[in-house]
Amino acid sequence: MSTRKISISVSLVSTLLILGYYLFNLIPMSQQGDLNPEEVFRLAGIVIIASIVLNILGNILTNIVINSSMPSRSNPIKKCA
Repeated sequence: MSTRKISISVSLVSTLLILGYYLFNLIPMSQQGDLNPEEVFRLAGIVIIASIVLNILGNILTNIVINSSMPSRSNPIKKCA
């Protein structure tokens, strides 16, 4: 896979995990009738911050893993000299 496809996959997985967390917390609040704007906005803030942090960390770790697994592109002419 190309680096771009892997980056998109990391973003998709982290977004789905964050969405799951958001719904996991929001659905019980709505079923109890306890939808306070303060709690909903706090939850939305946590989701936004977590999404940014997870995307950044995921892309950094992905690039580290990809770069360490790729063979080095050294010049073969310099090896002979």
